[in-house]
Amino acid sequence: MSLSQLTAKTLQENRHFLSTPSHVPGRLRLKCSTKAIKQLDKNLLSNLKKSLEAVPGIKSVRVNLAALSAIIDYDKTTLDPSIWQDFLNGSNQQADYALRRLFGEDALAIE
Repeated sequence: MSLSQLTAKTLQENRHFLSTPSHVPGRLRLKCSTKAIKQLDKNLLSNLKKSLEAVPGIKSVRVNLAALSAIIDYDKTTLDPSIWQDFLNGSNQQADYALRRLFGEDALAIE
């Protein structure tokens, strides 16, 4: 399983722990709930950074492990801002579709 697939799968399974305290098109702050600390892979934010940096349209990813957050700067003309809302607030089907748009069609493939 590739790092992108591992990250997508982890995000899929744990999206209920994530929120967006701030989002303007082109810049997103992703926050992880402190309730998730015991359940989440400690490498999630680091893996997220590495995986997202490979996505076309992502300009930069800054991770703050102490705050359990990440700032994602992206090109809003390449990545539609709705992709983040679909992932976090949409149905499971919308979230899966958003992850595939970010990480590729095989992001959620079972190996």
